[in-house]
Amino acid sequence: MATKQSTKKIVLPVTLADVQFELEQEREKLSSLVAAIAADVTASMIAAFNAAGGCQRCRGRGWVVIWDTLDMMDGSCAEFGPCPVPECTEETRAKSGLLAGHESKYDYRRGVRNPLQTSDAYRCVAGPIVKQIDELRSAISEIDYQRRTFVKGDRVVVVRGRKVPVGTAGRVAWVSANTGGILVKSEDEWQIREANGTWVEPRNLEKLAE
Repeated sequence: MATKQSTKKIVLPVTLADVQFELEQEREKLSSLVAAIAADVTASMIAAFNAAGGCQRCRGRGWVVIWDTLDMMDGSCAEFGPCPVPECTEETRAKSGLLAGHESKYDYRRGVRNPLQTSDAYRCVAGPIVKQIDELRSAISEIDYQRRTFVKGDRVVVVRGRKVPVGTAGRVAWVSANTGGILVKSEDEWQIREANGTWVEPRNLEKLAE
């Protein structure tokens, strides 16, 4: 069985917490990569928008906010009007497209899709990575749930606390419905009713990575 070294020099088996930590590290790494890709694609889209003479007033939307209130921060009370720039026409907007990197709550209210996320460059490069992130997020959520849900037969180890020595390992023999305490017995005796065991607080236990 794989092991790890704790800060107290106690050799502990690899737990689901360790697996979750590794998955979270991988998710963060991929998230940083997606952020870098988004920044590069956004910069290219802004340059293309400006080169095509895109309207800076409406950002290629064709409308502007003429009134809003701070009473509703989600923009649901906003009023809109046509872009006041004479040179901004349907033809010029079709040529420039939408300015990326300046999406707002008003875009959402007007049904304007995020120009970055709908761009071919972003979807082709970042799309597969975003899918990996979503899969990692689901896996992390599942492991997090498993770590907090104990059933009879689970292999566990004490990783914190003072009453029971850190490193104490065994199997869950019983879960108290009244207190939530976990009765841990040795690997060979966890199914023997008369065998001695140790009651441990759930927060001090981690499941082993099988």
